[in-house]
Amino acid sequence: MPSGVKGRDKVRYCLHPTLRLLAGSLAVCAMYNCSASSITDSVLSTETRIRVDAGTRDVYEVHQGISVRCQVDGADGPRSYLVADIGHIGVPKLSAAARAVIETIRPYGHRDTLRFLFFGKELVVFDAVYGPCFASSPGYWVLNGACNEYYSPTDNLSGTGAVSGGCDQNVPRPWKSGDPGRRRSPPWIRYTSRVDRMGP
Repeated sequence: MPSGVKGRDKVRYCLHPTLRLLAGSLAVCAMYNCSASSITDSVLSTETRIRVDAGTRDVYEVHQGISVRCQVDGADGPRSYLVADIGHIGVPKLSAAARAVIETIRPYGHRDTLRFLFFGKELVVFDAVYGPCFASSPGYWVLNGACNEYYSPTDNLSGTGAVSGGCDQNVPRPWKSGDPGRRRSPPWIRYTSRVDRMGP
């Protein structure tokens, strides 16, 4: 790691070997006058599979570029991306509406785990504190969805699901006016204080 890399930049440097590989490959490419687009395509198409402990099911985290998709018994779920990676190569361009939703939630999530994906045109924002392919139901609360809407990375491969009684159990979300939930719950900030929060 370069000696001048500090603080959050140090974390970012450690978390993005794909981006470092891409930068190095493009530098070499410039020296030998090769096709930058071919190098970019090659790096971003490289897949790494990491097995997830999921009991009898065959579950893998499939990393491609800076995206992750969950593969369950050979079936692929949607690709998800870190909110912190928005604007980087390999992250889809977002509409103004999608960006507005994400930016509203962003200050309340964890920098290293707040993710988003799309089911068709449906934006799903979730905080993957136990990993992007967490193999347990009901999974993660959909932070931009209904009060009982959840996304299970290993069960919901084509859409989100609903949990009975979820609206009564969750903490009201400060970015959603009138959000139902346990009114005597600790403030939302208690939830995010366990891990470094994303800055505004």
